[in-house]
Amino acid sequence: MNDFHPTPMMCDIETAMAWDAARDELLALEQLAPNWDGEGADPVKPGLIPASLRLMELAREADYPPPVYVYATADGTVMIEWHWANGRGEIANIRKAKAAEIVFREPGQKPTFSVFNFGSEPDLFDAASVAENVAFGTYHADVPRLAA
Repeated sequence: MNDFHPTPMMCDIETAMAWDAARDELLALEQLAPNWDGEGADPVKPGLIPASLRLMELAREADYPPPVYVYATADGTVMIEWHWANGRGEIANIRKAKAAEIVFREPGQKPTFSVFNFGSEPDLFDAASVAENVAFGTYHADVPRLAA
């Protein structure tokens, strides 16, 4: 019988390693060349890697778990996904250097859409961008979930 139980320090080390791996995945996106997917995808837009690093830093400071997925999209943006054991999920689409569009999914509830500004520039997204994403659920402007 195995009576091994991870200690809090071991869990902290595993969590730190997972955050480091997510950061490394993000930094690797900077190397993507045009047409990286073979179907005409754009490389990640300038300024989005540092912005994504900042968002991840804020999430870590707010005791979020490490991201489950970090990836580039075909239009040159960065996506970061968090999943919780209770079914909660958040997907951040970093499209501008100082803000992210975030979809929140709580178990048993309709997903909500928010713009999180983590820079000093207000309202970086145009109405078309917001309208395009309202299909995910209810739109809530400037409702940050992460501590600034």
